[in-house]
Amino acid sequence: MCASRPVVSSAGLDEIEMYDWFPIVFIVFKVVVLGTGMFFAIKWHHDQAKKDEQDKKDAQAKQDALEKQARDETGEP
Repeated sequence: MCASRPVVSSAGLDEIEMYDWFPIVFIVFKVVVLGTGMFFAIKWHHDQAKKDEQDKKDAQAKQDALEKQARDETGEP
């Protein structure tokens, strides 16, 4: 007895090959897009924290300068 083998046409074989590479390309694309998005989200939050810290330092320096100027004008030590 001879075992029967399924017959696959050339069109069917091409479709199977396309389905083989699509998940690989899609997953790589997804990882690149999500990785880029995460990088820029982290970078934005880091930059905002640095900006807030610098704004606080600038506000404190301005307040100190105004207090010094007021002391100098009134003659207080």
